[in-house]
Amino acid sequence: MTASSHPIRAVGDRSATAESWSADPVVGPALVAVDTDPARPWTVAALAAEAGVAAPVFAQRFREVVGTAPLTYLRQRRMALAAEYLADPSATVAAVARRVGYVDPFSFSVAFTQERGTPPRLRPGR
Repeated sequence: MTASSHPIRAVGDRSATAESWSADPVVGPALVAVDTDPARPWTVAALAAEAGVAAPVFAQRFREVVGTAPLTYLRQRRMALAAEYLADPSATVAAVARRVGYVDPFSFSVAFTQERGTPPRLRPGR
């Protein structure tokens, strides 16, 4: 994983905590799973299964370690990845939407705008 694609980028530049998040036996596996397959229709139960713990235990531990709910983190991470993917001149909004787990480009655009404060940038010819 490159520095620019590390999950920490999704929720701010907290590089000092990157190691502790990834090293946590409950949170770490979920972070890896999200980065490996961000388009998967993740639920708290599915993320908990990656960590090998019950969903309530996972959700509480995730909040303690990361400081946000798992699905909030997931949305933030997806939008951070989307911003990276949109920098590729050959990318389209629809393709990026699918790549981060949205079937509908319109829903993706609304979510992206809400999360990032600006709509996904469209380049000429897209």
